[in-house]
Amino acid sequence: MFGIFKNKSFKSKFENKTKSMISLAFEYVKNDKTNVDAIYVFCSNEDNFIFFNAFYKINGVLLKKHKINDTGLKYDVSDNMQTNFSKFGTKDLRDLINLFKEYKKDVPTLIKMEYYPKTGKFDCNLNYELNWSNRNDETPDGLVENWFNELKHLSKPKS
Repeated sequence: MFGIFKNKSFKSKFENKTKSMISLAFEYVKNDKTNVDAIYVFCSNEDNFIFFNAFYKINGVLLKKHKINDTGLKYDVSDNMQTNFSKFGTKDLRDLINLFKEYKKDVPTLIKMEYYPKTGKFDCNLNYELNWSNRNDETPDGLVENWFNELKHLSKPKS
């Protein structure tokens, strides 16, 4: 993966676009560094279909974006907010895909980003394999669900 970042201009633009996606997801929770432990951003690009979503860890609890108020905190999870989140995230993803194409680089099929607001730690994983479009039993929503459940399982205390 690191070979794709040999071009400094591409690397800078890539970082700016991923920061924009994380910023969007962080704005969704009012940039709440006090309660938000982690932001997980999921991007899929297969079979001419792009998909953008996110979920959160808030006060130690992993939650899908429409369930973040289950923590007792008050965030805007209205239909309008959900629509705008999806619209702007998809636009950012489309811009990122075009960046890869502009620099004649292989376009990832899957991008998973993790951001930890309290520490500023950021991680981004790119995947180039087909993950759902070549299967009848998988969807982008299903992949998000799988990642969510995997992280939920990892965060359970060991007995």
